[in-house]
Amino acid sequence: MRAPNRAVLRAERCSTFLKIPKNISAEPSMLDMAWPKGDRMPVLTFTSPSMHKDVRVYAPAGDTHTVLAVAEKNGVKIPYDCKDGDCGSCLILVEFAEANKAKMAITLSEKEKAKLRELGKITAQEIKDAEVDDLAPHYRLACQFIVREEEITIHFTGSPGGS
Repeated sequence: MRAPNRAVLRAERCSTFLKIPKNISAEPSMLDMAWPKGDRMPVLTFTSPSMHKDVRVYAPAGDTHTVLAVAEKNGVKIPYDCKDGDCGSCLILVEFAEANKAKMAITLSEKEKAKLRELGKITAQEIKDAEVDDLAPHYRLACQFIVREEEITIHFTGSPGGS
């Protein structure tokens, strides 16, 4: 007997939990729309010229750790000096796997906005886009960027502030 498809099992769990009518397809796209947001795991791929190969990690669902904390926990060495957003040495470039999907980890702290402006990595328009239109900025500080339930690739150079 063949093992059931994971998407089907998730859809069955999801349909029971959310009372979804049985005539709705168990296609992954429908599953993504119906799956409780807190149950999806963030998927992060770290890539850098300073690493021999990319590192892909899964953070726990509902995780509220920063990208820097997740990287450290998984042995990825993103350079940093302060872990507080003051120095800018943990600058990263963020690439979202699903370009057309609304981004979840957009919120920029005032400290992060100021540091990214100082580094010339964000414009006033990009800040407005993030705050008003939920358009994610490309550059973030790893110590300020909180992981959410989405798939992202983190690019960093391996030298402080070099992304």
